[in-house]
Amino acid sequence: MTQPYTIAGNICGPLNTLTEACPSSRSSTPIQARLTTEMIAKLDPRSPTNPYRLVLFCTLSARVPYGNCLVEFPSAVEIRCNGSQLSANLRGIKNRPGTVNPPDLTQYAILMHGVSNRVDITFQDSKSNYTALLYLVEKLTVAQLVEKVKKRGYISKEQTLNRSMVPKLMRKVLMCSESSGSGR
Repeated sequence: MTQPYTIAGNICGPLNTLTEACPSSRSSTPIQARLTTEMIAKLDPRSPTNPYRLVLFCTLSARVPYGNCLVEFPSAVEIRCNGSQLSANLRGIKNRPGTVNPPDLTQYAILMHGVSNRVDITFQDSKSNYTALLYLVEKLTVAQLVEKVKKRGYISKEQTLNRSMVPKLMRKVLMCSESSGSGR
């Protein structure tokens, strides 16, 4: 949706990298995003039953080239959308990366064609660069997710282990123990 910004950054417009790491200062990065007519139509009306949301993702910039990044924000961060401050948990469970839900900016967005939405990310004491992206997403219900998984089909244990981060030696041990245990 945006181009990335690096501070990290943004994708409802350009991806933005928020400025260089700032270990001992406070820095702010603005993200400008213009919604298309199609996006506005999907986001309007703003009701709890509307499945479309405008959300902000953020991750360490060093992880971006590898794809499938964890959602994580700098430790001391403040987010404002069109002047309104977001009150969202940006730390996650026990400050672990990948456990935070991306904040929903839908209620703060200006849904008018030609009007630019501004998201300000203010952070301090960051030793790393982050990239932030603004996305239009569709929220699925549990029933929709279950149906999607059923359509995808069966994935064998071997395929799962091959995709996982389990070391190859450990995979061999698991496979050997499984085959030797089946003859008993």
